[in-house]
Amino acid sequence: LSETRFYLEHGLTSKGHSLSEYLETKNHAHALEYLEKIVQEKEPLSGRLIKEFHAMLFDRNETYVIENEKGQKITKNVLPGKYKQEDNYVLLPNGEQKWYVPF
Repeated sequence: LSETRFYLEHGLTSKGHSLSEYLETKNHAHALEYLEKIVQEKEPLSGRLIKEFHAMLFDRNETYVIENEKGQKITKNVLPGKYKQEDNYVLLPNGEQKWYVPF
């Protein structure tokens, strides 16, 4: 009960991390266990498998924050296990943008 109250009052878990960070860590652990199983069974990489991993990584994590080309922070909905809907990019170490686009 005290951990729940702390989260509700401060938006952080008892370890000082956001609930989103906690869930992301838990989801990564689950996905790594699944990956070990897939490797042992020598299952080939497929679109289905990639979407399953994505769904595991973002399970119960409903939103994420992105930065647009103007530097503004925007909250977006996560679509676990779905293909992306919009173009986006990451910044490379040399400052260039690497664009990713939907299929």
